[in-house]
Amino acid sequence: KEKMGVNQFDTIIVACGSDYPDALTGSYLAKKKNAPIILVDKSVAGEKRVKEYILKNLKSDGTVYILGGTGVVTDRFKNSLSGIKVKRLAGKSRYDTNISILKEAGVADSDILVCTGEDFADSLSASAVGKPIFLVPKAGLNEVQREYLKTINIKDVYLIGGTGVVSESTKKAFKSYDENGVVDRVSGSNRYLTSVAVAQKFFKTESKSAVLAYALDYPDGLSGGPLAMSLEAPLLLVDNNGYKDAMVFADKAGINKGVVL
Repeated sequence: KEKMGVNQFDTIIVACGSDYPDALTGSYLAKKKNAPIILVDKSVAGEKRVKEYILKNLKSDGTVYILGGTGVVTDRFKNSLSGIKVKRLAGKSRYDTNISILKEAGVADSDILVCTGEDFADSLSASAVGKPIFLVPKAGLNEVQREYLKTINIKDVYLIGGTGVVSESTKKAFKSYDENGVVDRVSGSNRYLTSVAVAQKFFKTESKSAVLAYALDYPDGLSGGPLAMSLEAPLLLVDNNGYKDAMVFADKAGINKGVVL
């Protein structure tokens, strides 16, 4: 709340903490609504803690968005928020849920970041950028996704990650949706270098802060996108053995403050 400059939120976003797609694609909705992303599991105790946070930090006329279906965030939790405006954004798959989230955020005249829906690392780095994240399966765009892309005016398309995660055929498919027909790839030879490439591309020397998240698993970084956006800072992937690339970037960029998740 301190970093976002509010006492209470108009909107709080709740997503599953035991999987990554919904929380990460919710980062753009969080930006548009100036909202935090709060993670919940399916335990009674976990749901109670999140409810307590909502009651304390949401305005009386505020809205709670639940990301994902009842298989990831229970109806028991939704029903426990009696008297609060609650809206669930969900679909039959992570890709359908992704589109539901982007529709609610109102994507128009915007760049989009295209990430694989089958791993978390690249979308974790992308969650700090403040642009819509569009998840794609390894097999390429499905028909529902193609129809949605026709309805929004896309400026520039950026593929996040190498050809092993977002294929050249997917790149070719997105050319027809890009404003000038040119699709850029932002990637490195591994997840660490891809996170540095994302930082270099979208933050350059504008930020003196960085958010550091664990590279080999997703829970700690899932809520990091809204924090990074509030700091106007990149999110860099690191671990105890893989931090040199982030260190070199931070030194060259003049970063003098770090937040470790």
